[in-house]
Amino acid sequence: MTETTDRPQTKCLILTSQRSGSVFLQKYLHSHPEICCHGEVLLGLGGPAGSEPPGFLNHHRRARLAWAWVFSGAAMFPNHVIDRTLDSSPESGAVAFRGMYNQLQRKSIVNHLLQVQGLKIIHLMRDDLLRQYVSRKQMHHRYNLHGKGSAHTSKPIKLNAIPISPAAALAEMTFMARSREKLHKAFEDNGNEILTLHYERLLGGGMVDEADRKTLCEFLSVRDVEMTSDLVKMSQARLEDMVENFDDLRTAVQASEFADFLIQSEPTLA
Repeated sequence: MTETTDRPQTKCLILTSQRSGSVFLQKYLHSHPEICCHGEVLLGLGGPAGSEPPGFLNHHRRARLAWAWVFSGAAMFPNHVIDRTLDSSPESGAVAFRGMYNQLQRKSIVNHLLQVQGLKIIHLMRDDLLRQYVSRKQMHHRYNLHGKGSAHTSKPIKLNAIPISPAAALAEMTFMARSREKLHKAFEDNGNEILTLHYERLLGGGMVDEADRKTLCEFLSVRDVEMTSDLVKMSQARLEDMVENFDDLRTAVQASEFADFLIQSEPTLA
């Protein structure tokens, strides 16, 4: 149980996108005795308003997401879901939830968040948008094969190469780049405190280092204690080993603003 203190509760949005280590960070923060960290409540997943879909939808990803989105109230009353989430754990020193770029496209939702007094922002971003896109497609492929729960893992796994649409990859990378810039600027201009974390640094060594842990605890105004998460990077395979039509993808990316992503030699962090 959280210790009683005179400090006001910290309310926090983890601004991020899929395949950026956000589930790892959620579990990591939630392991702290003073932090209550929820999932994608704007999708109806987790939080006090979360609605768990029936089992027969486990192998139908889109149907599961639609069920959770509608029956949690997130589809019609997203701002109510936000308020309910942030008020859900008054005994905690900090309460947070994950908000994805694609879930924050409605101006009314962003405006509501901008009005939450003292809301802090942890902006968790993945710098390499190309590898992020391939990782997302790998996640969807695994879900289609294995059903619910296959998007994250507690041990590295072997991933088979899959086809990637160059046009779809470029469109998604462009959306991600513009969305994170626009949303970051909106909170920055509003005066919200922002802590920016990078996937490549945060999870590059497979764990959060002491300096980053201390920074997180200080930002959330909680005691500096050890935290844990059982999730690991899915794979460290080379990008060309994860994409069937890598030559086509490389040609398209080389002609775009994202060409620099092709010259990095680090392994894929899926």
